[in-house]
Amino acid sequence: WSEYAAVEYQNPTNFVNTTYDSWRDQLLYGTTYEEVFEASAEMQKILHYNVPRLVVYENTYLQAYRNDQFTGHVEDLSNGISGPWTTRKIRKLDGTLGGIVPISISVEPDTFNIYHQNSTYSAAILENLYSSLYKRDPNLNPWPDIVVSMVTETNSDNPAVPDGHTRFTIDVIRNATWSDGVPLTAEDVAFSITYAFESGVYGNPASTDIGDLVAAYAPTPYRVVIEFSTESYWHFSTFAYDYIIPEHIFNDDTGIGYENWESWNPVFNPSDPHVTSGPYMLTDYKAGEFYEISHNNIYHYQIVPLIEPIADITYQVGTVGNEIVWTAVDNAQDTYSIYMNGERRDSGYWANSVIRHNIDGLPIGNYTFTLNVFDYSGNSASSSVQVSVVENTGTTSTGNGSTGIWTLTPINVLVISISSGSIIIILMSLISIYRTKRYQEPT
Repeated sequence: WSEYAAVEYQNPTNFVNTTYDSWRDQLLYGTTYEEVFEASAEMQKILHYNVPRLVVYENTYLQAYRNDQFTGHVEDLSNGISGPWTTRKIRKLDGTLGGIVPISISVEPDTFNIYHQNSTYSAAILENLYSSLYKRDPNLNPWPDIVVSMVTETNSDNPAVPDGHTRFTIDVIRNATWSDGVPLTAEDVAFSITYAFESGVYGNPASTDIGDLVAAYAPTPYRVVIEFSTESYWHFSTFAYDYIIPEHIFNDDTGIGYENWESWNPVFNPSDPHVTSGPYMLTDYKAGEFYEISHNNIYHYQIVPLIEPIADITYQVGTVGNEIVWTAVDNAQDTYSIYMNGERRDSGYWANSVIRHNIDGLPIGNYTFTLNVFDYSGNSASSSVQVSVVENTGTTSTGNGSTGIWTLTPINVLVISISSGSIIIILMSLISIYRTKRYQEPT
C-alpha cells in the first residue's frame, strides 16, 4: 500500500496510488469470492497500467516414473505426480498390499518441526504424516480431511454471532487416532489453533496467519468453534490447512508447551515426541540417504466402504417399479459403478448412503447385478445381487441375497531418498487423472 512507500523492503518501487489503496478493504474483508475477485482485478489493472513491461511465464517441470509395478497415480497441480494424492492412491498392479516406492528429492530435509520447516523437501514428508481440517485436492480446491460438515455464520446469519464477527462451526470425524493410540478429537483441533496463536509471543511464525482470531474451543468432543473479530473471505484459509497437533503432547502443563515450540525437533532429536495422525508414519531414516514412511494402519480414511447385504430379487416380466436399493456407507464417498452380467450399466458420484437402480424392462431370464463403490482414499467395496425375471402369473417371490465385500489396500512403504539432481523424480506407474468432488471455498 502507499503507506509503505518509504518502508524498506515493503514497497521497493515507492509506488503511491490512492485509487489502488481504495480497494484494500474490499480485498481483505470482502466476504464473497466475487467481491475479492473484483478488488483484485481492479488493483491488477492499476498496477499493469503503471508497469512499462510485464513478463509472464509458466515453469514446466518434468517427472520420470515407471509403469511396471504400480498404478493409480494422480496429477497434482501443486505437487506433481509425487504429491500426497499419489501416495494415497497408488496400488500394485494386481491390487495387493505391499511394495516400496522410491521418491527422489534433491536436498536433505532441514527439520521435522512443522513450525520451522520452510523447504519443499521437508514438506514432501510432513504432508504424509499430519492431518488437517482440510487438504487441497489435486485441482487445489478445499477437500475435507477430518471435517464432516462446516457452517459459516455472521451476525446476519445468526444474531448470536457478535456484529462484525465470523464464526465457523465444524463437526469432525469420530474415528481419527493419533499414532500412539489416543483419539484425535475437536479438543486437539481447538488446541492446535490456540497453540499457534499463544506461542506467537515466543516467536512462532504460525501466529501471523491467524490474524483476528478471538476464540477456538470445542463445545463437544467432535465439534469445534472458531471465531474471528472481522468478516473476511480469507479467514477460512488461515486455519483450514494447518496441521493438527496432539494436545496431550504439546500442552503447557505436562507437554512441550508454548515456549518450547522452537526447540522441538522430532526425528533429528530422538528424545522429542513425534506423534502423528496422517496416512503414513516415519519408520526409518538415515540422514543424507533416505527417509522411510510406511502405511499407517489406523489412519481414519483406511476404513473401507460397507455395503449392506440385500436379498435376491424376483419380479414378473412386464411389471414396473422394480429396483435394486443398496445402502452403502463410508466417510469419504467418491464414485460408484453398476454392472449387469459383467457389462457396465450405470456409474456416477456416490453422494449419499442409498444407491438406487431401476431394473424394469428386462426379458425373462436370470441376471447378476454388481455394485462397486470407491472412496477418496482408494478403498473399494463390491456387492452382487441375483435378479430373476419370470413369467407374469400374478404372484411374485423373492429369495435370499448374497453379497461380498472386497477392498484394495495401499502400498506399505515409501522411501524418500536424496538425489543430487534438482528434479523430483518418482519411480512408479501409469498416470491416472483423479476425478474428485469440488468443494466451494467457504465464505
